[in-house]
Amino acid sequence: MVGRAFVGRCGCAIAAAMLTLTCVGCTEEMMWGAAGSEGPAHDRRGYQREFWSTTCVVYVIDRSASMEGTFGRVREEVLSAIEDLGPRQPFDVILCADGEPLERSAGGLTPASAHTRQVTAEFLNSVEAGGRTYAVPAIRRAFEVLRKAPPRQPKLIFIIGDGFVDNHRLLDAIEELWAFDVYINTFVVGDDAEAHKVMQRIAENSGGVYRHMTEWE
Repeated sequence: MVGRAFVGRCGCAIAAAMLTLTCVGCTEEMMWGAAGSEGPAHDRRGYQREFWSTTCVVYVIDRSASMEGTFGRVREEVLSAIEDLGPRQPFDVILCADGEPLERSAGGLTPASAHTRQVTAEFLNSVEAGGRTYAVPAIRRAFEVLRKAPPRQPKLIFIIGDGFVDNHRLLDAIEELWAFDVYINTFVVGDDAEAHKVMQRIAENSGGVYRHMTEWE
């Protein structure tokens, strides 16, 4: 398993979890190639880098009123994590609160080029926290986006928030939509016990990573 230790800042945790999850749920054969096979699978570091750099990533971020005190920092750290993506690595950003989710691009996944990162920064910086949190529409959109990725390409969703009005509907929706090649990392801001219970269950059920964001530099 590849990864770096969690070191406090939200962005560090997101980046570390992304590296860790490149191989979470993978068999040894998937990670290194079948015994006796030839080619780059024998280069373990190279194969890990290749696996990570081809992972399709969707960030689902809570922008509700309860996030008002921390949304700016979460936004900053997500942008920092996006800087760590490879320039051709496909990603998307979806924000949830009341009504329809806000999305960086109607086109869904786009490579993390310098231009796309700039567009993403402008999009996130134009949004303020407000409203109640309904995550199901954003999660449905995230899976819709990932369904358009190549079938064998690894897929990763980050859910970042402090709890959702539709917690149990969220669990049902993910159970309905989940596919074997989609991993979900969950990051909880704050101390809502129900939010932690739900987000931990989501991560565990999908082979992902759960974090409680408690340390802010």
